[in-house]
Amino acid sequence: MNLETLLKLNRVIRVIGFDDAPFNRHSGEPVSVAGVVCGGTRDRGDGLGSSATGWVGCDGYAL
Repeated sequence: MNLETLLKLNRVIRVIGFDDAPFNRHSGEPVSVAGVVCGGTRDRGDGLGSSATGWVGCDGYAL
């Protein structure tokens, strides 16, 4: 289903996004990570934390 159809059906569009702060790739130090959840035009939740770098860097994050 495309966005136009969902909006005509009065569906609330929800979006989640995460981003990391600048970091030194090989330092091994934690990296700050921010996340936000939006529903329609409202902020439904957000979070800020730090994480190890690498493939498992965001394991365990929940908003």
